[in-house]
Amino acid sequence: MAAAEFYNTGPRPGSGPNDDDDDYDRHNTHSPISSISNSASPVHKPLPSQPSFPPTHAATGYTDDFFGRHHSTQSIDTAYHQPAGPSHSGSYSPHDPYGKSTEAYHDNIPLNDTRPAQNSSQNLAAVEGGGHVGSKGKKGKFSLLKSSKGGRRPWFCYLMAVIQISVFIAELARNAVLTKTPIAIKPQFNPMIGPSVHVLINMGARFVPCMKTIEGITDNPITTYPCPDTTVADTTKEGCTLAKWCGFGGANIPSDLGGTAPKGGEPDQWYRFITPIFLHAGLIHIAFNMLFQLKLGTDMEREIGHLRFAVVYFAAGIFGFVFGGNFAPNGQPST
Repeated sequence: MAAAEFYNTGPRPGSGPNDDDDDYDRHNTHSPISSISNSASPVHKPLPSQPSFPPTHAATGYTDDFFGRHHSTQSIDTAYHQPAGPSHSGSYSPHDPYGKSTEAYHDNIPLNDTRPAQNSSQNLAAVEGGGHVGSKGKKGKFSLLKSSKGGRRPWFCYLMAVIQISVFIAELARNAVLTKTPIAIKPQFNPMIGPSVHVLINMGARFVPCMKTIEGITDNPITTYPCPDTTVADTTKEGCTLAKWCGFGGANIPSDLGGTAPKGGEPDQWYRFITPIFLHAGLIHIAFNMLFQLKLGTDMEREIGHLRFAVVYFAAGIFGFVFGGNFAPNGQPST
């Protein structure tokens, strides 16, 4: 404050006949510049009497003649207080860790400290530790993956997980009914720890012979196919129709192949692009799928919302099976 008063003293341009283009009078020995250059210690020279700064406490700051600079009161009150007593000692409370006090100066002008209140070292530690301080100064949780709408629950992922686990239990139950064991062990063990491949085909796996005509396989009405309950390696003597092998009551299978569709048509179980989304080849398969779906999938659903995630989920599944149906081997089922 003394520096501000010091630099605001002395003649100004236009106050005398010897003024030039400089901001101060170079020939006036009472100007601040002359005092600095001609005296080893300018503090011994008396300062001319100047009016004090007006006391202001505006929260947005104020502008004075101190080289035209703007002084903000955002951190602490910088307005001038005319001392009315012997000293300003005691104006700052010694027990306040920030030097903040509501105690007034001797001129009865209170301090205007607009800094955020930080009355606890624990609150500061919470901020530095990565949390945020709420309205009551408690440490909050912060996650980049949470939605801006309050961290909505990923209901779609939960629903799909419930449906898929239920369908997998149904697979094991159907395999137990048809082959007498819930897990395929004949003619070979399923390494995924699940049902046989014929049960998966019967329950809706992506299987091209059930979806379109294949030359030499589904275009001959006298050809026989494996049965869903087979447990032998040689299925040529099983004697089941294509409709029984494909399941769904023979829907969308021509009548000459044992189905309910008109004779002379071709297999058209198009829904096998969708049903495999809910099927799994075994316990290992569904365990890994649930791990990623309930971990990464839920985070993605929180970010983009239920509807968008459902569109992405089904589009990826359906078109993945469309791709496989066109380019994978015809006799290889997929879930």
